[in-house]
Amino acid sequence: MYLTTFGAVHLSGYRLPPRHLLFLTYLAVEGSASRARLRSLFWPNSTSAAASLRVLLSTMRRTTPGLITERGDRLILQCGSDLADLLGHLQAGRPTQALHLYSGPFLAEISPTVFGPELEEWLMDTRESITEQLWESLVHSAEHLAGQGRTEEATVQAEAAWHLPGLPPRDAHDLRRLHRLLLLGGSHQARRVAREARELGIDVEVSLSPAAEWDQPPLRGPHLPVEVTPFLGHRELLEELSLSLADPHVRLLTIFGVGGAGKSRLALQVAQRARHLYHDQVWWIPLEDVHQPGDLLAHTVLALGASLSPGRSALDVVITALRERPALLVFDQFEHLDGAAPIIADLLGHCPHLNVLVTSRHRLSLRAETTCELNGLDVHARSGQTHSDALALFVGQTRRVRPAYRFTDADLAHAQAVCAFMDGLPLAIELAANWMRMLTPGQILNELHASLNLLDLPLLDLPERHRNLRVVLEQSWQHLTPRNQEVLAALIVFQGGFTFEAATAVTGATLFDLQALVDKSMLRVDLTGRFSRHPLIAQLSRHHLDGFGMALVEPQHTAYFLQRSDLGFQNMMDGHRQTEWRVWFTVEYPNLIAALTSAIARNDFVSAAYLGRNLYREWNNRGLASTALSTALSLLPHLDAPEHSDARAWALLTAEAMALYSGVAPIGDALAAARHANNDDAVMCALYLREYVAQQRGDPAHKAMMAELYDVAVQTGRPAPLAITLRRRASVALSGGDGQAAKDDLEEGLMLVRRLGTTFVEADLHLLMGQVHVLQGELDSAEQCLRFSLQLFTTLSYRPEASTCLNTLAIVSLFKSRTGNRATALQEALDWCDQADKTFSAQGQFAVRDNVNARGFVLSELGRLPEAQACLENDVQAARSCGNRQGELMARLGLGHLALRRRDWALASVTFTAVVADAGAGGGHVPARWLALHGLANAHLHLGHRSAARACRTAAQQAGAGLGAVVPRFTAVTSQRNQRYSAHPS
Repeated sequence: MYLTTFGAVHLSGYRLPPRHLLFLTYLAVEGSASRARLRSLFWPNSTSAAASLRVLLSTMRRTTPGLITERGDRLILQCGSDLADLLGHLQAGRPTQALHLYSGPFLAEISPTVFGPELEEWLMDTRESITEQLWESLVHSAEHLAGQGRTEEATVQAEAAWHLPGLPPRDAHDLRRLHRLLLLGGSHQARRVAREARELGIDVEVSLSPAAEWDQPPLRGPHLPVEVTPFLGHRELLEELSLSLADPHVRLLTIFGVGGAGKSRLALQVAQRARHLYHDQVWWIPLEDVHQPGDLLAHTVLALGASLSPGRSALDVVITALRERPALLVFDQFEHLDGAAPIIADLLGHCPHLNVLVTSRHRLSLRAETTCELNGLDVHARSGQTHSDALALFVGQTRRVRPAYRFTDADLAHAQAVCAFMDGLPLAIELAANWMRMLTPGQILNELHASLNLLDLPLLDLPERHRNLRVVLEQSWQHLTPRNQEVLAALIVFQGGFTFEAATAVTGATLFDLQALVDKSMLRVDLTGRFSRHPLIAQLSRHHLDGFGMALVEPQHTAYFLQRSDLGFQNMMDGHRQTEWRVWFTVEYPNLIAALTSAIARNDFVSAAYLGRNLYREWNNRGLASTALSTALSLLPHLDAPEHSDARAWALLTAEAMALYSGVAPIGDALAAARHANNDDAVMCALYLREYVAQQRGDPAHKAMMAELYDVAVQTGRPAPLAITLRRRASVALSGGDGQAAKDDLEEGLMLVRRLGTTFVEADLHLLMGQVHVLQGELDSAEQCLRFSLQLFTTLSYRPEASTCLNTLAIVSLFKSRTGNRATALQEALDWCDQADKTFSAQGQFAVRDNVNARGFVLSELGRLPEAQACLENDVQAARSCGNRQGELMARLGLGHLALRRRDWALASVTFTAVVADAGAGGGHVPARWLALHGLANAHLHLGHRSAARACRTAAQQAGAGLGAVVPRFTAVTSQRNQRYSAHPS
């Protein structure tokens, strides 16, 4: 089926009434329409419009099956039309073929007056728009031909434009253009144009003889297009560009960026601001229809309103016009005229007062060029903004296409996610928001994640180059050389950006390859030299890289990131360049995950096992222990072969570590696997994990494991592993009640690592040293150690351990509340707790050794007892699930203290008695037992059990003597009362 809309309107093979034909034509022009819109247009005053529409559709389905389809509430026409073909010819620059289709005005035989004024207005506007587009295309083609000296062909096109049926009256500018063309070709139609112009009071008479040539024509300006929608964003950049144009040293300014970034809109704003600098001598020169570099000057002449004449070059005309006056030429969409850049240089060389502003998808690479790369709109709101610039564009476009829509908070969140997905690209945001006529922001987001086909919907009031995002992307692709295309497609294997070193190793790209892609806005490079691309460019690359090409680059990608992460893992173990490597693992995390996923998909389970080992710390830092555990477990069945023993040992180690952090039982026997693989590093890591779990469970075997761990660390001869072991031994000594031994090990560890620079080991040693100082009442020293440790952990991006520092600092503030300003100290403690929770999840904090959640204690001291109760009960369960014995005991101590505050002496006695028993079992946890004994003494005292209170105090003094501990605030009352009781025994 084919719909003819020019001349006699009909649908091929069918006889339809005028209403049906107009209905089909409306769908052909608009692309689609909602039922509500169609009812209001075709039956504006009818009370049965819905029924009338149903009858029409039923008739159409019966007589022309498949012609109209539905998508949700929208109707879509499924047939070709002469209108679509004509517009296609115009878009491709083929006005002659378009003219053959134009057998008369659009829908000339149909009068819509019987349907209502709105439909009549639509028809008249569409009819004029189509005719004017055809006229403009014919005249522009004639000007192009005249600029090439093809006067006879230009005259034919100009005469066709003059005789175009249904053409609305032309203004003075159009009549002068047409008259000039007809006069240049010697056409007798020139007199008729001049006569019509005189009747309208317009003077078009000019002479084309050499004697009439002027040295400095009376050019008038500015000649800038009018914007129909508000300009959003890039305010700071707009100021910078305006200042650049005012700089006498900036003659050529190029705004370049990916298609749809808003370069034209920004350039127009810059040009508007610059009008006063050039006394309104500013010309906007669109280059979309200039197909050859040699046509640039002829097009410029016509844009200036000057005349082309035989025997005189276009360059001479432009130079004559602009040599002696300040002027600004704005060339819009320069990217497809690669050979035209030298012409700009010639103009600047001959016209000392001329400035040129260019928009392009790539640099011009001229010496005089100052460049500005334009990226998307900001996707994050700035201070004082309600919405980000990108979201404001989405909301504004929605108000145009669906004025009655009201955004909910959920809608705004989804719309913001849409803008972020588009990386703030204005064209993509406008195209996506156009779907708000029938979809919600959440539905749009889901559709975009599934496919970018949603952005293929054309917007007819946008320039041809921007009506469809797929066209924009493909245009960018076609402007690349075959080598550029090959490299860009291969780079799709990278996720989250890449370095030059990585690109060379994986794809073979040279620095010149990457520079070419940056210059053409297909890649971006930041100040650190890291390359990235717009997400939509990534989609384009993925489309052009077939499965075979991906199969070639993925193994190279995995191999490169395995080699680099292996080096990073070893350096981290040895304490070398830890700050540098922590940044590397954080930045390259997307690439590492992509390499791991690719290795598993290709059954390269050995590489996957080592990548998992190298990612262990990053996974934990991101709170992804459960995900990491399932990944490690999925690898184990594939690593049973004897030659894979080393990889299996590390996979088991990763699983055991992630199981610990996930709060589940250990998986397999990593220690046995490490010994079987004869890998000292793996044995040392396995012993570290196994000893920790054993000690937390009160298993006496942990002492032998600690001795073996120390021996293995000494044998390595490396300071970092030995310092890590000393830190662990200090923790065990402290739990056993030997505070001095703990201090000695910590000081020895610090001596070992001081020359290694900023390391995790140094931070960890200072953290435990701070906790020792807290127990011993040295609060200022404790705070100094903990703040230094926090600084190191923050620098290294170790979030879980940083949360431990913050919780311990909260306890320091809690203890200080007894001596200073109580309210200030307690508020400071609560602030530390808030920072700890923001740094790492409160639940996940218990997966960290020696961690205690201080919030319950702080809430208790603030008198917020119900909140404290809920917090401490949750902490008991969380610590227990993670196997964190210290965290569990301390949370139970908090519950006992809470019972004391509530004067529930019996409950306090039961709670503290249980903690004393559990803290003394197995390897013991003397600090918890010491604190519990003080609390139990207090409970006994209030219950009247004076002998028991005295016994508890004596036991507490004995435990505290080894620790060197002093009584903290919440047990101070116990100490004072026990002292009074000792002085006056019964």
